[in-house]
Amino acid sequence: MTRTATTNQDRPAGIGQTSRGVPVPRGLRLGIIEELLGDLATVTIGGQHFTMEKVVGLLRVEIGAAEPALGELQRRLVNRAMEDLRCENGRPLPDAARFVARTHTITATLEVLS
Repeated sequence: MTRTATTNQDRPAGIGQTSRGVPVPRGLRLGIIEELLGDLATVTIGGQHFTMEKVVGLLRVEIGAAEPALGELQRRLVNRAMEDLRCENGRPLPDAARFVARTHTITATLEVLS
């Protein structure tokens, strides 16, 4: 069986990557998260769920990149806030203000580490 090497261009773009598979810099991802949060007030409930899923996905990438620099207390805070985000997104009628507040808790923690 022959293995072939794959490059970033061969892979489909995922969360936190450009269409060419190139990783998006941290500061830009946090800016994208802020823009998405601004959309929550103006979209339908279905749009809120979609946007919240995108935010959670981007936060996972950010948290993964910052994981080595997180202290134990920061790690617990971020994990708890992520659990709250997942619960809020799972509700039939999510509370956008609560979602935004918990997201800001995470992004503020990540910005301190930058």
